[in-house]
Amino acid sequence: MRKIYCKSNIYYKKEFQLETSIITDGVNKYAIKEAITKEATHHLLNMYNSKENLKNFFTEFMFCDVLIEDNKLKFNYIDGISISQKIIQAMKTNDKEMIKDLISFQMRLLETTEENSCKFYLTSNFESYFGSAMNEILDKDAYKSVVFDMTTNNFIITSDNKVVLIDYEWYFDFPVPKDLLKYHVLITLYNKFDILEEMLPLTSLTKELGFNVGLDTLNEMWLHFYNYIFWEGTNNYAKIKENYLQKRSTIEDLRGIIEWHNVNMAKQDSFIELQSERIAELQCGINWHNDDKIKSQQFIEDLRKRITELEQGISWYSDYKNKNQQFIESLQHRINELEKGIKWHEINNAGNMEYIQRADKRINELEKAIEWHNQDKKKQDEFIKSQSDWLKKYEESVIPLLNCEMDKQKGRIEDEITKTNKLREKLFKIENKLVYKIFNRWWKI
Repeated sequence: MRKIYCKSNIYYKKEFQLETSIITDGVNKYAIKEAITKEATHHLLNMYNSKENLKNFFTEFMFCDVLIEDNKLKFNYIDGISISQKIIQAMKTNDKEMIKDLISFQMRLLETTEENSCKFYLTSNFESYFGSAMNEILDKDAYKSVVFDMTTNNFIITSDNKVVLIDYEWYFDFPVPKDLLKYHVLITLYNKFDILEEMLPLTSLTKELGFNVGLDTLNEMWLHFYNYIFWEGTNNYAKIKENYLQKRSTIEDLRGIIEWHNVNMAKQDSFIELQSERIAELQCGINWHNDDKIKSQQFIEDLRKRITELEQGISWYSDYKNKNQQFIESLQHRINELEKGIKWHEINNAGNMEYIQRADKRINELEKAIEWHNQDKKKQDEFIKSQSDWLKKYEESVIPLLNCEMDKQKGRIEDEITKTNKLREKLFKIENKLVYKIFNRWWKI
C-alpha cells in the first residue's frame, strides 16, 4: 500500500488527536483513520460505533462503509464531488440561488426520524462540550444522538447521484439542539469562504432557514466546543476567524483588526513549530518510500522470476503443440490410407460388375443356342436337356454366389466408409479439444 495523502490534528487535545491518510494499492483507494495517542483510541472507536447507531435515523444519505483493521478505521474511498465543491462552483458564477439550493439540500440531509428526535434538556456531556445551556435552547427541537461533523465537506455526491457521509467524527449520544448542528454547518462554510458573507449574509440566511435560536447563543456554544477540543495554549482559529468576519466600522473595530493581526503574528512561532513537525512527518514519509522501494525491487525480482516460469511454460506448450501436430499428421496419413482402400474396393467392385456383365452375355448366348436347338427339337432333346440342366445349375450356384460376393463387397465398402467417417469425427473432436486446451492454458497465462 502506498500513502498518497496524510493530515494530523495534533493541535487537538490528546484524547482527540487522529491522523487521516489516503492509501492505494495501485487499483483501489482507502481512507485510513488512526489514533495518534493512546488517549484518542476511545474517540476513534466512537466513530466506528456511530454508523450502526445512526444508520436507521438518517434516511436521506448513506454512511460510508468502514472496517476496523489493526486498531485503524478503514473507509472505502468515495469518488464524487462534495457539496462544498458544488458551492464553490456556484460562487465562481455568482449564482446565489444555486448556493441557497445547495445549502437547503444540506439542511434536508440533517433531518432525522421522530424516533431520534426530542426536546432539548441539559446533560453533563453537553455541558462539557458546549458549555452551560441557556434558557433559550431548553425544550427546543434536538437530536437524541448525532454526528456533529456532518458538514458540506463530508457529504459526497457520486456519479449516480447517491449522497454518502464519509466522516463520522464527533458522534454524540446525548441531546444536541438541531439549530446548533445547522449553525455548525453554516459557520464552518462561512469561515472557509469569506465571500459568502457578502453574497448571502449569515443573519438573513438563518432567518430564511427558520432558526429558533439566536446566533449569539449558537456562536457562544460553538466557540466553547472548539475551545474544549483544542489543547491549552492554542490560539483558537475558529474564534479569530469568526470575529474577523464581522463587519467593522468604528475605531474600536479597527483596533480589533490590529489586535487580530498581532495575534496572528504571535502564532508564527507556533506555525514554524508545526511546520517542523510536518517536515519530520515528510521525512518519515521519505523513509517509508525508501523501504517501499526495497519492497518494490523485491516485487520486480518476483515478477522476473514469474516471467521466466511463464517462458518455460510457453516452451513446454510449444513442444507439446509440435507433438500434437505430429500425431495429427499420423492420423491424416491413416485417413489417406483408408481413402486409398476405399478407392481399391470401388475399383474391385467395378471388376465384379464387369464379370457379371460377361456372365449375362454368356447366358444370352446360351439362350440363343437353346433357341437354335429348339428348332431342331427332336434331334437335340438330349442336348437341350443337358444344356438346360447345366444352365439351371449355373443360375442356381454361380450367379447367387456372385451376387453374394457382390453384397459382401458392398458391405465391406460401407463398413470402411462408416469407419472412415467415425475416424474423421473423432479426429475433429481431438483437434477441438487440443485447440481448447492450448487456448485455455494460453488465456490463464
